[in-house]
Amino acid sequence: MKKLFKKYLPLWIILGSLLVATMMISAKPRAKANIQKFIPPVVETQTVISQEYQVTVESQGTVVPRTEIQLMSEVSGKIQRVSSKLQTGAKFDKGDPLIYLEKRDFELSLISAGSSLSQARVNYEREKAESELAAKEWEKINGGKASDLTLRKPQLLQARAILAAAEAVYEQAERNLSRATIRAPFKGRVRQKMVDVGMVISPGLAIAQIYATDYVEISLPIAEQDLAFLGIPLDGSFIEKKSQPYVELFTEFGGEQLSWSGAIVRSSAE
Repeated sequence: MKKLFKKYLPLWIILGSLLVATMMISAKPRAKANIQKFIPPVVETQTVISQEYQVTVESQGTVVPRTEIQLMSEVSGKIQRVSSKLQTGAKFDKGDPLIYLEKRDFELSLISAGSSLSQARVNYEREKAESELAAKEWEKINGGKASDLTLRKPQLLQARAILAAAEAVYEQAERNLSRATIRAPFKGRVRQKMVDVGMVISPGLAIAQIYATDYVEISLPIAEQDLAFLGIPLDGSFIEKKSQPYVELFTEFGGEQLSWSGAIVRSSAE
């Protein structure tokens, strides 16, 4: 019997294991389904009323002058004096004298132009009188049709042309004399001074870099989704004053909060 048991020991072990596993599976507890009850969320409702709402669009940019130029002289000359208003950072008003050139050369040119103008006027009046006299003499002698040369018409036209040229030279001399004092073309400030006393300047030579302070611009980038709130044309045309969106500008300078009022006047090309 023992030999038979040892012989079939693996089989008995397998059968015992199957029996124990069957008993354990049969004795396990049954799982109960846990069904949670749905509780609807609490929602507050409100009646929608149509009304106007002011949208605020925020942006930031750098202040730049609308007008900034290199100040240049229209005539050549030696700088005699530089105004204190042409120093770097200084401010000036429209028409303020900034640079004084030596005037003597311009005064001499004006005297010479005046002398030529007087001679041209005398010559014209003389030719005019001689032309009238020639016409009267011709009527006494012949009374027929006279040639232009007989009536001195070419000489009169030439005298008139010389007079016009002399008047132009005199006017140019006057303008050059007035340009010996270089004045500010607008109200503004000096960014950089490039000349000083004793220098000889000529047309095309930069004297100073200046900019206007009466009107400034700020380029404000706007997000694409905010453009619809502005209601402005995007073709670069000037916006009518009544349709310009209001802008309130803020900055901090020297520890102080500053503010200005402005308006959007046009869109840029970007």
